[in-house]
Amino acid sequence: MILLAPVTASRGRDLPVAGMQKLSGAAQLSHALPRGVSSFVVRLGAPGSPRSVTFVNENPAAEGKLSIAVAERRLAADSPHWSTVDGAIRFRHKRLFSFSLVGIDANYVRLTFDVEAPARIATR
Repeated sequence: MILLAPVTASRGRDLPVAGMQKLSGAAQLSHALPRGVSSFVVRLGAPGSPRSVTFVNENPAAEGKLSIAVAERRLAADSPHWSTVDGAIRFRHKRLFSFSLVGIDANYVRLTFDVEAPARIATR
């Protein structure tokens, strides 16, 4: 599949991501988040254009945390040169993640999802 904007998903290596669309300066991704760590790198639009990212999680059972990082130049998903945004976002059964990056001086954003095993309810 040819993507409309450079996006990579990483579980140890860069892979193309299905479900990427570029809508009037806004990037929209959709992916079923698997258990473990998955990172998505998105190239942002020009600084004067609308700069937002929407991620649709196709795995409604997923729960874990989301971390966001930005960079001026394209980096590997596991590069130590990403500038991490403070604070991870905890999520549980969340399907839609939407971010505005207006005013952010960066060309790339990395979304890193750390999906945990679902909690089990103890039965007696």
